[in-house]
Amino acid sequence: MEISRCSALNGSGYSVKLGNTTGGAQAEGVSYRFSIPPGRNTYSLIYHYAVVFQDPNHLEFQQPRLVLEVWNETDDELIDCSSFTFFPVGSPLPGFFNAGMYDSAAVWCKDWSAVTINLNDMAGKDIQLFFKTADCTFPRLVDTLTLTANAGADVTSCNNQPVWIGENRKPGVSYSWNPASGLSDPLISNPRASPSVTTNYEVTVRSQGGGCVNRDTVVVTASVIDSSLQVQGKPLVCITSSDSAVLFVQPTDSIQWHLNNSAIAGANQTRYRVQQSGTYYAQMFTNVGCSLSTRQERVVIEVPRPGIIYPTQYAVMNFPAPLQARSFGTIYQWRPSLYLDNPALSNPVFNSPVIGDQVYTINITTAAGCLTVDTQLVNTIQEVKVYVPTAFTPNNDGRNDYLRPIMLGVKELRYFRVYNRWGQIVYNMQSSELGWDGTVKGQVQNTAVYVWMIEAIGLDNRRYFQKGTVALVK
Repeated sequence: MEISRCSALNGSGYSVKLGNTTGGAQAEGVSYRFSIPPGRNTYSLIYHYAVVFQDPNHLEFQQPRLVLEVWNETDDELIDCSSFTFFPVGSPLPGFFNAGMYDSAAVWCKDWSAVTINLNDMAGKDIQLFFKTADCTFPRLVDTLTLTANAGADVTSCNNQPVWIGENRKPGVSYSWNPASGLSDPLISNPRASPSVTTNYEVTVRSQGGGCVNRDTVVVTASVIDSSLQVQGKPLVCITSSDSAVLFVQPTDSIQWHLNNSAIAGANQTRYRVQQSGTYYAQMFTNVGCSLSTRQERVVIEVPRPGIIYPTQYAVMNFPAPLQARSFGTIYQWRPSLYLDNPALSNPVFNSPVIGDQVYTINITTAAGCLTVDTQLVNTIQEVKVYVPTAFTPNNDGRNDYLRPIMLGVKELRYFRVYNRWGQIVYNMQSSELGWDGTVKGQVQNTAVYVWMIEAIGLDNRRYFQKGTVALVK
């Protein structure tokens, strides 16, 4: 028979009692877990204990005892310097006294004592204190701490993601797993498993003191999804083309295609033909609850732009003049190629030795294969000409309401200015304006004669200057 007792004598009024007053080779235990704060490399713990044993007059290893184990759970290591075993006779720890006889056996006691556990340099570690009591083991042993292996519940590893198996470590127990493949560590109680194929793992538990052996198994189902996405055809196509993009994935238990992050109704096959522009991907599922999404694929189905007619361009005979098509294409073809330096450019140079009109069609092909046909008229004149009307009527009747120069073969307007009879500027034209509307600071001017001056640079790179008069008629 033995009685053992441990307590935290700190004024809290609480203690823990282990053991009893009857024999039978029984054992009991209690544990306490805590974490040392990160950065606390200087750390210690004080506990108080008192023990009462009945001496059965057995050998040391058969005597009743109190065992304290201090575990570094983070590294799965026993802290030997802070772990002790107390038994009544032959114990290396002093302080026991004989309290008399009970049932013809001496009772040995150790009064309340304080113990300091040195936990320096263990910042951030998880620590477990484990107190165990055991009856004497002579003449028979009744093992109330029989080892039970626990491999954990069957689990599924999705796409090689590790899953926990096993149980929390029990002090004084060693563990080994078979097979070791796919395990983070086959010698701990709760390894992480990520097998490439479904595997039955068996755990064997043994008492570190040599006691019983027990085994248990767990099935880890490996569910791996091939999330590769293939594209047949071009991800950039014209709507007029018979070629459209088709997306493919590998077979799995179920599939759902998405467009712009929204599920496409009825799109559940391994093959999907794209019908509209957007970003596509497939979400893939297995019957055991795993899922994985493919990469995203951007598909553009382009609609051809309508053709337009460009403003007439003027050129001077035997002088090069640059032309410019719209710049949304990748392939250009001007037809005919007459008078052009390179009809395959978006901006060829025109140079005609004759006077007259030349009409071009410009085939513009985009990267998607869409074709647009624009039109450009080029009028070749013999020389640069600037015309200014001799009169205008700014009465808002829609006819001759603005005064502006008519320029043929001019590539740059330096200025067009209008002066009153006192030599004051009443209008200075910017190239983007419609012309003078007959007002000065918002006031409509009376009928009068005004002087105009113009300076421009022709397509032949020569400077042209003219002046004259114009009548404002109300």
